[in-house]
Amino acid sequence: MFKKFFKLIFGLILAFIALMVVVAIIVASKVPSSSDERPTISASLSGFKVDRELAQFVFTLKLENEQPKENTVYVVVYGKNDMFSPPRRSAWPFAGFLFRQAGTRRGALSPSDLSRNWHSKSKNTKGMELVLRPSGSESLEGALPLNETCEHEAWRGKRLDPRSMYNEVYLWVFSKGGDLIFEKRHDVK
Repeated sequence: MFKKFFKLIFGLILAFIALMVVVAIIVASKVPSSSDERPTISASLSGFKVDRELAQFVFTLKLENEQPKENTVYVVVYGKNDMFSPPRRSAWPFAGFLFRQAGTRRGALSPSDLSRNWHSKSKNTKGMELVLRPSGSESLEGALPLNETCEHEAWRGKRLDPRSMYNEVYLWVFSKGGDLIFEKRHDVK
């Protein structure tokens, strides 16, 4: 009886070891595909200025691809000033689509709000799609609106204080798969 029990336990241990060896070989041999690689980019915002004639807060966006292959990224610029009530909050590009997709009534956004359910979103709710050439750069101008009244559901139609310019501007860059790959906050004076 003891001999049969010992053989059974010894057989189970050998089967477990064999299974672990097979799993280790499979994991070690997995070569990441190019779609698994995280794009390496640098990004910046500059040239902040108020264009009162067009009622816009203008900025210059610069992106650099640090890899020797083409990369597709999605960019969102989010500006806010929460020191006034109602707060001034907007996003570039397609602010309405971004806020609606995030489900915010008050215009508060975060990178996780944007990356949630990424694969089921339309292009307009992911941000500005940019295809960066291998080791290339892209520079473009963008703008956040300077509305007179609040567009967010919680304060819709309420007058925004004209002194409430954007004082915090966030730059978020997402990979094709929806991962946040770059984030920078700018304090604007």
